[in-house]
Amino acid sequence: MKKTINGISTVIAPLTNLERADLGGADVAGANLAGAYLGYACLNDANLSRAILTGAFLMNTELVNTNLDNAELTRAMLSEANLRDANLSEAYLVKAILIEANLSQAELPCANLKAANLRKAILIETSLVNTELASANLINADLRQADLTKATLSNADLTGGDLEKAVLISAVMKGANLRQANLSYVNLSCADL
Repeated sequence: MKKTINGISTVIAPLTNLERADLGGADVAGANLAGAYLGYACLNDANLSRAILTGAFLMNTELVNTNLDNAELTRAMLSEANLRDANLSEAYLVKAILIEANLSQAELPCANLKAANLRKAILIETSLVNTELASANLINADLRQADLTKATLSNADLTGGDLEKAVLISAVMKGANLRQANLSYVNLSCADL
């Protein structure tokens, strides 16, 4: 598949090895990076809108302020990735692995994180409005001041999670495990428990 990266026409094939690559600010919107190895790469401020990253390896990758709206990240490995201030609106992250990932102040409205592993993830002040988190692993996740308005958390595991001052207005939480979770000052107005 031919793509233009910073004005240069490039072919990006599945299983591409871009370990430690510096693609900061690159425009790779719509690129097929399925199965690509991007471990420890820098993609800060990059445009990956509508990119296909199915099964991609993005562990310890820098994705600060990166545009990933409508990106396909099914089963992607994003553990310990830095996604602070990233735009993941309507992104598809079903069964993605985001263990200890930093998603502070990221935008994830209408994203699909069904059965994703977000154990110990940092989601402080993150927008998760209308986000699908059914069956997600959020054990010990930090969701302080996160906005989960109308989010679906059915059967999600929030054991030991910190939800202090989180907004869960009209959230669907049937079957969610909240054992040992910090629910101080949480807004559960109209939530479906």
